[in-house]
Amino acid sequence: MKLLKLLISIVSVAILSACALLHFLAPAAQNQLQQNADFIGWKKIGEDFSSNNGYYGLDVDSHGTPYVIMMGISDSSILYKFDGKWSFVCSNLPFVQASASVLRIGNDDNPYVAYLDFAYNGVLQNFYGPAAVSVAAGEFTNGVEFFDYVITTGGRHIVSYRMTNFGVVTIHQDTGFYWEYAAPFMEHPPVDPLEIHMAAAPNDEVFILYIGATSNELYYSQGGMNIISLTGPDMQFAIGGNRIFYVFATMTSYYELKFMIKDIGAPSFISNDALDLHANAYFAHPEDTIVATKQPPYQAFCLLEETGSTAQYILQIKEDFTLSRIELPPVDGTFNDAFLFAGRDGSIYLLIDYSDTNLAINKLSVYRYYY
Repeated sequence: MKLLKLLISIVSVAILSACALLHFLAPAAQNQLQQNADFIGWKKIGEDFSSNNGYYGLDVDSHGTPYVIMMGISDSSILYKFDGKWSFVCSNLPFVQASASVLRIGNDDNPYVAYLDFAYNGVLQNFYGPAAVSVAAGEFTNGVEFFDYVITTGGRHIVSYRMTNFGVVTIHQDTGFYWEYAAPFMEHPPVDPLEIHMAAAPNDEVFILYIGATSNELYYSQGGMNIISLTGPDMQFAIGGNRIFYVFATMTSYYELKFMIKDIGAPSFISNDALDLHANAYFAHPEDTIVATKQPPYQAFCLLEETGSTAQYILQIKEDFTLSRIELPPVDGTFNDAFLFAGRDGSIYLLIDYSDTNLAINKLSVYRYYY
C-alpha cells in the first residue's frame, strides 16, 4: 500500500510539473511576436509554407496570434495559426473549391472565412475547428462575381457583393439565423462596380468603396450616403483609429498617385487638396494594397510597384503626412508577389509568395514589420 501511495504521489507530481511547464512554455511561444519592442524592420514568422499560389489571407486575434488562410492542393481553404510554429486549425471540405477567401477574426476570437465555392455561391463559415461550421445558413447568395466581407467593431458580419446575372451590388448582414439586407443600402445600391473594398469604422459602422471604370464612390453605412466621389482609374483606402488614409491615381495616369488623410467624422475632400505620393508607381494589386495600423501611432502602409519594374516596395504614410520607403525582405528564390495585412493589435504583416528554384516549388513566407 505504501508503495502504491508513493507511485501515485510521483505520478501526480510529474503531471503537475508537466502542466506547469506547458503553462510557462505556451506564453513564451506567443511572446516570440512581442519581444522586439526596440527592433525596427522585418522579422520572419515561422517556417515557410508550400504554396499553392492563390487566395491568401491573414488576421490577428486579441492575443496577438496571427492566422493565415490559403488554398490547398485540393482547392479547399486551409487555416493555420502561429503558436510558436505554424499549426493546422481547420479546413472546409476537401475538393469543395474555396476561391477568393477572406479571413476575419471575430470579437469572439473565432476565425471566420468567406469564400466562393465551385458554383460561385458566397459562403461564410466559422473555421474555429475541427471542421468548418456555416454561419447564418452558410450561403449569403448564389451567382457571386466578387465580394468583400468585414466584421464591425460591434460584431456584425457584413458582406457586399456583385451578382453575375444582375450586375447589382447588394449589402447583407448576418442576423445569427439568416442573411438580411443591411438598410439603407437596398434603397440605392450602386451599379456596375469593378471592385468592392470594405473597412470597419470604430463606431460599429462600415465604409464601402466601389471602384468603377471611370469613377470611384465611397459610401458610409450610416445613412448609406455617398461621402466622396473621385473621377479617376483607381482608389484605395484604409481606416486607422479615427483616421482615413486615401490613396488614388489621377485622371491623367495610373502611375501618378496622390494621398490624403482625413478625420473619420469629416471624411470628404476634393482631389485638388491631395498630396503627391509617387509620380512613377502604381498599386501592386487592384485591392487591399493599403492597410492602416489599428493602434496608435496611426499610420498607413501602401504596397506599390514602380513602372517598368516588377520590384515591389512599401510607402509608410504617417499622420504628419511624412513618407518613408520600406524595402521588402529578400527571398531565397524568385519573387512572385506580396500581400499586406494589419492586425487589431497594431501589427503589420506581409506574405511573400516566391519560387524556390532549387526545389522547383512555390513557397509562402510570413513576415511582421516592427516600427
